[in-house]
Amino acid sequence: MIKNKLLFFITPLISGIILVCFYILILFLFPSIRFISNGITSGPFIEEILKFITILFLIIFFKYRSLSICIPFIGIGWGLVEGIAYYNKLGGRSFILILIHFIFALVMAFFLNKAINKTSRIKYLYYSLALIIPSLIHLGYNLFVSNL
Repeated sequence: MIKNKLLFFITPLISGIILVCFYILILFLFPSIRFISNGITSGPFIEEILKFITILFLIIFFKYRSLSICIPFIGIGWGLVEGIAYYNKLGGRSFILILIHFIFALVMAFFLNKAINKTSRIKYLYYSLALIIPSLIHLGYNLFVSNL
């Protein structure tokens, strides 16, 4: 029982870590697509789309239903690797990224929980909001921090 609960938290955390490593690897292997991944403007949308796809994968294949618990661990995994990557540039402030990505994931979890518990008509609206709202909040955060 404890092993299953531990796996329930570890799987999303490892998924977030693998996801950001994959993202960094793609940018490293294909430097010509870096113009797409401007960290300030398009980066948030790419990041949130990748997290969203990972979450849908966990829902479909691993039957995750307690999204408000597991989704934030994907954000923590992503924020952890991103914090390490930005450590030289930002110093200790880079680890605030863990908290920020945790918050983005909580917002996504909120809307995905709504989507799972609604009728088919409204369900797609909540799936869309689960992707759009965290992306816009992420964009707002990036724009705010870039102006500091």
